[in-house]
Amino acid sequence: MAIDNLKGKRENSRPRKGENLRRRKETLFKKVYELGKYDGVDVALILRQNGRYFTYRSIDLESWPPSMKEIVRLYYSFDITITC
Repeated sequence: MAIDNLKGKRENSRPRKGENLRRRKETLFKKVYELGKYDGVDVALILRQNGRYFTYRSIDLESWPPSMKEIVRLYYSFDITITC
């Protein structure tokens, strides 16, 4: 019987799924904001949740963020070799 009571308390003390998602979203936006504070780093974040969009961009230009086509073009225009 004591085990049943303990199990019930554990389930009730866990944050609900929505609360957990809200916290993770806040953390993500905080980290993106911190990255955008570095010199030479431009950041754009688009988050879609249940048909709603949440966005963040580190610079306030209409040309930012670039289109997906532009991102792909820039990616393939650099010959980056990573060596360890």
